[in-house]
Amino acid sequence: MSSARVGSTGVFTSLGRARRSGAADTGRCAERASFQTLWLADVRGDLSALTEITAATTEIVTATAVLSIWDLAA
Repeated sequence: MSSARVGSTGVFTSLGRARRSGAADTGRCAERASFQTLWLADVRGDLSALTEITAATTEIVTATAVLSIWDLAA
């Protein structure tokens, strides 16, 4: 298994905004624009969008901007 590294250029958006435009489409658009990382904010334990983006892209690294331990404990 290879490890992914956060790139030097990235784009930041919220989970809500990514879902409104389609998470997979958001990832593909960021990848086509040559961003190396897509940061998602307000994930609050719902990692399904990261799975959608990862499945729809080949190069971009997808990460959460902040993932609260309190949201995971609920």
